[in-house]
Amino acid sequence: MIDHIRGDLVRREEEALVVRSNGIGFRLETPAGAYAEIPLGDQVEVPTMLVLRQDGVNLYGFNSATEREFFGLLTSITGIGPKSALGILGNSSPSELAEAIMNEDISALVGVKGIGKKSAQRILIELPEKIKALRPGSATTSGKKSAQAGLFGEAAKNEALEVLLSLGCTRAEAEEALEAVAGKLEPGEEDADLLVMHALKALGGR
Repeated sequence: MIDHIRGDLVRREEEALVVRSNGIGFRLETPAGAYAEIPLGDQVEVPTMLVLRQDGVNLYGFNSATEREFFGLLTSITGIGPKSALGILGNSSPSELAEAIMNEDISALVGVKGIGKKSAQRILIELPEKIKALRPGSATTSGKKSAQAGLFGEAAKNEALEVLLSLGCTRAEAEEALEAVAGKLEPGEEDADLLVMHALKALGGR
């Protein structure tokens, strides 16, 4: 896979960029508004994903590696193609999308071009567990969860903080949300997964 392209931003379209690298102009399909703040001629490094399909080969570009991960999650759902996934990502940042999914906010998805009620429901059903699986360091080398994962305290909070940061939250937002929900968990519920879920709900309820 082409992991990223570094080069000069030479053209910007509504849902695409052209980046010139080593004399070659690569056209990347992107979420709407990608790299809108970058002046033409400046150098950019764009995370990419190459998708091979029966009707051709497409190269997609993203604002961040996290956004690329969400593109992969979305297109893993039956009925959600690359165009629809880009439409969703052009409408919401990864953190906003994660909040909507964890809060089962179907209104944040329905209305995006190519996304009807059934597709939105599939997203809300299939993606929560996959989003939680993005947590870095969730398993030991033996494949078993770390013994600390079920313990409430700094280890669980730090783990949850890393997840929220990877989803695009600012450190201040993530820390404030975790502080707000940390005391609400019952004994036996005190782990990083639940901290993340409650924190996302708190962020979505603002």
